[in-house]
Amino acid sequence: MGARAVTLRADVQVRRDAFALRVAFEVRAGETLVVLGPNGSGKTTLLRAMAGLVPLQAGSVSLDDEVLDDVETGRHVPAERRSIGVVFQDYLLFPHLSVRENVAFGPRCRGASRAAATASADAWLERLGLAAAGDRVPTTLSGGQAQRVALARALVTNPRLLLLDEPLSALDVTTRAQIRGDLRRELSRHTGVRVVVTHDPLEAAALADHLLILEEGRVVQQGTPDDVTARPRSRYAADLAGVNLLRGRADGEHIVLEHGGQLVVPEAGSGPVFAVIHPRAVTLHPERPAGTARNVWAGRVAEIDVEGRRVRVRVAGECPLVAEITSGALSELHLAVDRSVWMAVKATEISVYPA
Repeated sequence: MGARAVTLRADVQVRRDAFALRVAFEVRAGETLVVLGPNGSGKTTLLRAMAGLVPLQAGSVSLDDEVLDDVETGRHVPAERRSIGVVFQDYLLFPHLSVRENVAFGPRCRGASRAAATASADAWLERLGLAAAGDRVPTTLSGGQAQRVALARALVTNPRLLLLDEPLSALDVTTRAQIRGDLRRELSRHTGVRVVVTHDPLEAAALADHLLILEEGRVVQQGTPDDVTARPRSRYAADLAGVNLLRGRADGEHIVLEHGGQLVVPEAGSGPVFAVIHPRAVTLHPERPAGTARNVWAGRVAEIDVEGRRVRVRVAGECPLVAEITSGALSELHLAVDRSVWMAVKATEISVYPA
């Protein structure tokens, strides 16, 4: 993290009908914070509040030494006066303006001459591979081109804070992969604070210096991508990491799980804990297995997801788990939905940490 000064502090409290958002975090200049969460978790509301487009019910937002919002003192800087660039989910390009005029709009609003604003717009269009598109209108652009134009429009004023709301979600899979690298490059070059909202774990992994996991308007976990995936603290975070997450109470080498069942793990400790089991550590058997595995459960196949040569099998039961096996093993075991199956996990394959 270094000794750089924190440039963004946010304590955002918003209530909309029955939904309440309460999020607090700090981001340093030159870093990208990715806010990740399921639909309806409050991600876009958070971004729009920082942009000054949604009023706070309580809390404050400050950028460097400037207070943008402070409910206690009544201070509110209008959105158009904030040094913020925003890339919206659907881009919101002006349909009646050319690509060049769209990008030049920000500098013109900040007092730049037409010539200076046009020169800045052309420089950014060339940088993003759109030099030949300046005279076109947004309706003639592909999704990838429109995304680049929106990014150029957000960056052309060199904002101290860059906000991106699901910047790749409107693109098809192939274009998304191509644009993701461009976006990562431009974010790394931008010296201000960057906050990206997404529900795509691949996008988060590619762009994030730090992750903030948001669920139902609350922060459930913050940290580097490695920290979050190594020690997930919610089912959603565990699903993103592709691992099984169980919660229970440890007593010595036994963990009694919240919803019944137990694990045997050497030196599990005491008190509330999380236990993580990688799907590859879960072996499946048609009959109760003989051997040294100390964690064995009966279950029923709930779902089978074939991904190339790998197969993820979700098993319901006393200890519900996802197992990852090969396509060959799927055939050998004759697995099918609703079929009974046994699961086994070696105690040494289970990671445990305090809840």
